[in-house]
Amino acid sequence: MPMTLPLCSPEAVPIGNSCFAVLISDDTFTYFSNLVPFDSHPADDRAAMLMRIGRLAVISALSPQDLADAFCVSRSTVQRARRRYLAEGEAAFLKPRRGRGPSVFTPALAKRATALLEAGLSGAAVARVLGVSKASVHKWRRRGADRQGGVRAGARRLGSGCAMRGACR
Repeated sequence: MPMTLPLCSPEAVPIGNSCFAVLISDDTFTYFSNLVPFDSHPADDRAAMLMRIGRLAVISALSPQDLADAFCVSRSTVQRARRRYLAEGEAAFLKPRRGRGPSVFTPALAKRATALLEAGLSGAAVARVLGVSKASVHKWRRRGADRQGGVRAGARRLGSGCAMRGACR
């Protein structure tokens, strides 16, 4: 008597009523079609997962909701991955993401900024002298320059001859 096999491995999550399944382990996502693994990637590689979601959304008849349920993402994430896959293909998911870049304040620059602030210059003046934006100086001060021996944001360094000394807070 012929044996009927389940469409998916017992541990894998079936995707809709299809022959596709995904097995999510601690360190790997493994994709199955009719019990045969055909693709995998590290679990912490979100771009690879989104690429597979986009590909499945395009080449299969799976609904966005079925894919969202199987991958534990929202339906809009599935739709966004599908649009991205259609527009640019797999290359869209392989490009490095745009980041904020390195911190402007190196230890040497922070030391100079601290000296300038202690000399009485304003944050805007320090930014002009160092060639960075006022926002960069402000963020650096807000992040805790005072914990590194710098001047705390909002602190005023006034000369002893300032007539407004008591009014500045």
